[in-house]
Amino acid sequence: MKVLFIGGTGFISTAVSRVAIVKGFDLYHLNRGQRKVEVQGVKSLVADIHQPESVRAALQG
Repeated sequence: MKVLFIGGTGFISTAVSRVAIVKGFDLYHLNRGQRKVEVQGVKSLVADIHQPESVRAALQG
């Protein structure tokens, strides 16, 4: 199952991301790319949620 987290690099979302990966989810983080993703297996999508066109482009496909 594909799962998308908006953000994903904070304290709580990092812990939840680890659990999601262990459980076999195909996990994506959508964020501005200003922090490093610390969970192996997470796919990063870079966009600013306040700029809808950048989000559409990141989510394409």
